[in-house]
Order: sequence, then C-alpha cells, then structure tokens
Amino acid sequence: MLMNRVETALVNSPPRRWLQRYYEVPWMRRLGGPLPPGARVLELGCGPGYGTQLILDRFG
Repeated sequence: MLMNRVETALVNSPPRRWLQRYYEVPWMRRLGGPLPPGARVLELGCGPGYGTQLILDRFG
C-alpha cells in the first residue's frame, strides 16, 4: 500500500524523528532488554531509514 502525501510528510518529519529517538527506542530497550553479542535486529518500515540508523546507534 502506498502512502499519500500527508502520510509521507508525517513519516519523514522532524517530530516523527524526535518521537523515534526519545520515545520508541527507549521503549524498545525496556521491552526487550540488552541484546546479546552477535544478535541481529530487523527493522521493517517505510521512510528514509532513520529508524535503521537509530537501531545501529543504540543497539550496536
């Protein structure tokens, strides 16, 4: 399913990035705990890949 212009603008917006960095990532860390060495993470989503960069930065 393709996103319309409004959805695309919201997904790629600075407030969405703030939400990912300061709410979603800490929530995921509390939910799943630390990752063991050699663990793999899969990010499925849409947008410019900001979530993937956060996963690499925060989870290693």
